[in-house]
Amino acid sequence: MFPRPAWFSGALLNFAENLLFPQLRDNGGDAVKENDIAVIAVTEKGEPEYVTWKELRERVRVCAAALKQRVKQGDVVAGEECRSVKKEREVCNWREERKAYMSE
Repeated sequence: MFPRPAWFSGALLNFAENLLFPQLRDNGGDAVKENDIAVIAVTEKGEPEYVTWKELRERVRVCAAALKQRVKQGDVVAGEECRSVKKEREVCNWREERKAYMSE
């Protein structure tokens, strides 16, 4: 289309808020319960891993706090996808060890 129309000009959408605090359609729009399962993953060994909404929100909170402390305007930030919750923890632990080593 030319000229491109301005859709929802000035609107703001917080993806994290909408993903971490979803409303359920089938129960009248109530929020999900903290101890309900948010993520079901399967490890490379075929073992199931379960993460509750409370655990997921806490992990995101910790990550966001770390980014707010360390990332400044103009910094380049890259993302990394892990295929399992266990692998994610291993990667985070490795990063913390590396940061401690680099700061010595």
